[in-house]
Amino acid sequence: MSSRIFKPARLLAAGLLFAFPVAAQTPAPTPVRPPSEPKVGDRIASFEMTWTQRSKDDVARRALAVAELLAGTKLQPSGVEVRALERRGDRDPRWEIRVAEAPDLHIRYLARYDELRALSRELLYATAPAEDVGRERALEIAKRAFGQLAEAGVVDARQFNWSKADVATTLVGDGAVDAKTIERRQVVEYRITVLREINGIEVANAGVRLAVHASGRLSGVRVGGVSVASQPGAAATREEPKGKGRWLTRKVTSADLLRRFERDAALPAAQAKVAWSRVLYVMDERRQSAVVEPLYVVSYSLHVPTDEGQVAVSRAKVVGYSLVDPAAKPVDLVPPVRAPREGDADKKVPAGS
Repeated sequence: MSSRIFKPARLLAAGLLFAFPVAAQTPAPTPVRPPSEPKVGDRIASFEMTWTQRSKDDVARRALAVAELLAGTKLQPSGVEVRALERRGDRDPRWEIRVAEAPDLHIRYLARYDELRALSRELLYATAPAEDVGRERALEIAKRAFGQLAEAGVVDARQFNWSKADVATTLVGDGAVDAKTIERRQVVEYRITVLREINGIEVANAGVRLAVHASGRLSGVRVGGVSVASQPGAAATREEPKGKGRWLTRKVTSADLLRRFERDAALPAAQAKVAWSRVLYVMDERRQSAVVEPLYVVSYSLHVPTDEGQVAVSRAKVVGYSLVDPAAKPVDLVPPVRAPREGDADKKVPAGS
């Protein structure tokens, strides 16, 4: 997994999908989620998943819909320009989309992962909003924007469950130079993420993230991810697997898998601190296509005491356990760290771009 609307670091807030700088986000209180996890004995399905390769015309169409959302007005399709960004040795090609009537917008398309990212440069630097619309109003604005994306054919509204939306906030603060005292904290942006769902189970690598500036204006959109080969089932809300996907039966409880994780993670000089755990579909981003079954996924970090009396904390780790095979080895869902390469500076452009 790496960085999609859904990469393990992205998984920290809402799944494996959308990765934004964790330090810049403070999770807002979220309501208790309705029970949707399959129980032992329930049927669950594996699905073929693929990173779709879109044409430039299709990317331009989707980018125009997103640009109109951010600009708040209709735009001319003829003013949309799509071009590949050339970066030597880059296996994850990115396309730049420019909209003549909305030059303020920063829009990129990650071709390898079928993910479109867009943001308003104006609002990116508006870090002292005169008002704060609040969490509930921001959620309403995000839902309305999602509806417009659905009307434009960018997303299929039937594949998303807004009762599971995650809301996080970006804060700015003033404080002492020693960083020990924060005198003022102010909400700058709300980030609302909703993941693609299959039969009640979310897909970590596909979804929508909508950023709402505290002033109430939409400030960013991130949409896309892995495509799922499915077909409508007998029940209107059920999806059936196509191709190599098949129905399975859950045999292991989440409680048993969490206890197994605690045994696996036990180390003499370190303590594993669980950030969250849940059942998810997770597509390996190092593959173009694969048959994926849901896993019990645990995100955690290792806390190690130092000789100086401090605690060293490892980077986030994410592992997945099979729901259908108690003897299956856990799957490491964090990709190896790669060396920096030419063109990485482009990734520092606006958080969430």
